[in-house]
Amino acid sequence: MRKRIFVITLMIFISSISMLNAQYLIYLREYRSDRLAIVGDEIWIAGMKGLISYNKTTGKTVNHNSAINVTSKDTVSCVEADISGDIYFYKKHDNLYKYSPYKECKNILNWEENAYYSNFNVLIQDKETGDLWLGGSNELYRIKNSGTYTLITNKVSSNYSVVTDMDIDNNKTLWGVCEAGSEPPLFYCNTQSLRSNFRSLKEDLIPKNVIDYIYSVEIDDSGEIWFCASDGICRYLKDEKSYVVYNNDNTSGIMPKKDYTDADIDFEITVDIYYSASDKDSDGNLWFSSPYHLTKYNGTEFKSYTCPEYKEARDIICDEDIVWVYLRDDSLLKFQNGEFTQVELNIIPLNMEESIAKANKTKAYIANGVLNVEKEEGITSVEVYNSLGTPLFRREAGGEDTSIQIPLPATLNGVIIVKLNNEVVKVICN
Repeated sequence: MRKRIFVITLMIFISSISMLNAQYLIYLREYRSDRLAIVGDEIWIAGMKGLISYNKTTGKTVNHNSAINVTSKDTVSCVEADISGDIYFYKKHDNLYKYSPYKECKNILNWEENAYYSNFNVLIQDKETGDLWLGGSNELYRIKNSGTYTLITNKVSSNYSVVTDMDIDNNKTLWGVCEAGSEPPLFYCNTQSLRSNFRSLKEDLIPKNVIDYIYSVEIDDSGEIWFCASDGICRYLKDEKSYVVYNNDNTSGIMPKKDYTDADIDFEITVDIYYSASDKDSDGNLWFSSPYHLTKYNGTEFKSYTCPEYKEARDIICDEDIVWVYLRDDSLLKFQNGEFTQVELNIIPLNMEESIAKANKTKAYIANGVLNVEKEEGITSVEVYNSLGTPLFRREAGGEDTSIQIPLPATLNGVIIVKLNNEVVKVICN
């Protein structure tokens, strides 16, 4: 009897560990993915609130969900932009889309049925050929401009893995990293021959006991490969087939690792991440981000920066002499000339042109959970939206009333947008 109880207890324990590991990997997929893209003055964000654009010059922030048929239940997991201004994004468990802003949005792939269940986090474009590379749940695809796609592999490692980042070197080789279990999470693929040179790297190159998890990959101007890892920043020397790991224990200029416990999900977990995102600027400097600080490598030394607002960074992208940092709370940090500036994304729904309400003639405010809207000329229509662009209230009126009271849900927080006779007013709901 005791033996049976022991066996049952052991099975439950193993099952719990497996479930926790699966949840941990799910969390990491949300943590590291291609969230940022830049074209012209627009920064495109695959955010928690959908597909968002932020204009660097005007500061205007627009939520494009209504144009791309994304609801509050959908997840835009990655985004990429090409020089023509078209935006590519993947909607989780759905399709890869091409979006011409303010014009049209269309899916560009005819998935096989089983691909619908895949989860894709990484989308990059080969700037020379225009080909797109999409990495996800143990799968890697190449998508041509024509929309035709090739499944390069459905087994990027010996067990279940999810691709977390990719980059292409000067020799047309695509390097990728993925979550790993029993083997180092690295692979490479020749972008021209596709099949013949694809294989997983072996433990004699990057031993698993040195690096447990790798989240991001970057190729420097000399062709050397850099990885953001759970143990620090790893530099892989292809010709020598050797590696160097830089962290606070052995390198000046790198801040200590800071783990944190996150209970803002359906389980509490201590997140074991040192560095999770990387990019290269126009001068060839490498930039690495941990959840709590930014590190620059100029070819000879490391230097780190942080600020009180630098919390739970999700992705970074270089823009000339600026590094943009995307945070988990759907805000941006702008790093320039050694200083951080926080950018609040005051999001308005698409097709709502913001106008300035005439002084003392248009008012919208909240008191005791009720939205009060007032207009001296009389109200002909009123529409209320949350920050996602989801309609909350709509009423047509004859113009006789100069004020309307609208009860709001008790759980509503943040910015709401009130469209009153085609004028737009933003109201903060606390």
